Amino acid sequence: MAARIRPQWLVPLALLASCVTISERQIERCEGIGFATNCGDGQCNRDETAETCPADCADAKVVSYNLQTICDGVQEVVVPTTTAEVQAAVSRARREGLPVRVIGRRHTSNAQLCNQGLIISTEGLNRALHIERFEGVETVVTQPGIRYGDLTRWLDERGRSLGFAVLGTRDPTIAGAIATGSHGSSPRHPSVISSRVEWMQVVDADGELREYSRRTTDPSTWKTLTAALGLAGIVTELRLRVEPTFNLDVQVSYHDDGGLGRGNGPIDYVRDCDYGQLLWFPGRRKVVRMCGVVTDLPREPGATNRLLKPDFRQWVSGPAERGLHYGTCNAYFNCATLERTRYRQLVREPPFYRKMAPGQPDRSLHQLVGAGYAMMSSELTLAQQGILQHDFEFAVPPDQAAAAFAAARRTFTAERICLPLVGVFIRFSKIEDETWIAHTSSSEQFRAGDYVTFFEMPMYVPEGIDEMTRAAFMAPYEQWIETLVVEHGARPHWAKNDDWVFRLQDADAAYGERLTEFRTTVESLDPDGVFSNAWAEAHGLRGGR
Repeated sequence: MAARIRPQWLVPLALLASCVTISERQIERCEGIGFATNCGDGQCNRDETAETCPADCADAKVVSYNLQTICDGVQEVVVPTTTAEVQAAVSRARREGLPVRVIGRRHTSNAQLCNQGLIISTEGLNRALHIERFEGVETVVTQPGIRYGDLTRWLDERGRSLGFAVLGTRDPTIAGAIATGSHGSSPRHPSVISSRVEWMQVVDADGELREYSRRTTDPSTWKTLTAALGLAGIVTELRLRVEPTFNLDVQVSYHDDGGLGRGNGPIDYVRDCDYGQLLWFPGRRKVVRMCGVVTDLPREPGATNRLLKPDFRQWVSGPAERGLHYGTCNAYFNCATLERTRYRQLVREPPFYRKMAPGQPDRSLHQLVGAGYAMMSSELTLAQQGILQHDFEFAVPPDQAAAAFAAARRTFTAERICLPLVGVFIRFSKIEDETWIAHTSSSEQFRAGDYVTFFEMPMYVPEGIDEMTRAAFMAPYEQWIETLVVEHGARPHWAKNDDWVFRLQDADAAYGERLTEFRTTVESLDPDGVFSNAWAEAHGLRGGR
């Protein structure tokens, strides 16, 4: 009889659980230790012990997906299902003197989500409608609140795709991704979704319906609308340029990280890939390379990317949180145990899966052929409840990529910074002159036609510890982010960073006259600041009302 094979996901989890058990007595050394065990459960422990997540106790109508932004001043949230209902909501808010913000699935994790008035959610406007030719190009007509992954799957079923403009996660809405200039990862092809917009229907600040298209709208207005951060109106319908669907042959390989700081930097690892993404584990000095090339080979059954939805069971969130929490006050444990465990898991069990025979579990493979959209994006795990995380992302100018990553290696080694969730995401996108302020838009440092490198740090965020301990934990990350922005000219992603990060950036210097054009156009489209909020005004995206 063949030996029973232990499921691969049990190996790192068993190690993690044992480490947590061994260190249970030591864990109290972390001053003010506490666990946010109820996060996402809506269970508020009113005695304010450390057993409850702040987001559960807050009387807030809007909270970001990662529970890091709590909008506690919102008066009302409406979820319209038709364009007419959006118009009626905006008109009513205008009569009552209320500001208006639009949200999707709340994947923006800063105060950009918030206001002191009416929030309009696009959750009820969530359908792909049809495919048609428009102004000479083939487009998909879609509502704004459809999940990105649902739209790309719908298109694939009809033989179409959004090319390489496919986000790494399938969870955000299509309009939210466009509004924030979000992107996929390709060293060869355009991958910013804003660049695929051909037409949009927008409810303006008076509740009136407007239509705009790439070929009939003046360039300044168009470049504002295609990455507007919700400041220029509420999109109720879109046309996006599509192309034939395609298959990707994806291979996963493992490399030393020395090349990140040499030559042209990270892009040298993936230069020959149509889809290319790296995961850098600085404590291991290793890089996980995911390289996909377009192929005529047939798709393997059920081939999909599960990077953000590993085969963890729900019960792991308790032990994992305790381990991650202890890692916030023990750098050695964070690097030598947690990051090492996560890297080894990716070596044993790469993030691409296919279906096997009926009744058998899906199999993880180092090489796999699948639909382009399914190989470039992943569902987001629901097993993160109780494990709070935040995401910092920056676009690094082409001529700074190697220097920035060389500096990162030195800094992370000296400060013992390790990132056990998924390492540092390193992705790539073509720089384009399609929007004014997407962090991939062209400028003096970001030359159109060149490629930007993204430095992204998903990290565990401790809750239930005192401010001094938290500040000590965050200090090396904050110092590195300041170096990246100030010394290397990196632009923060508008949706993925805290307010203090944007204060580091001289936005006028980062975007030049483009920011002036954006601000002028926004104020012409919404002169009374109906769609504005304190966050936008604080960061110079429009003048105060």
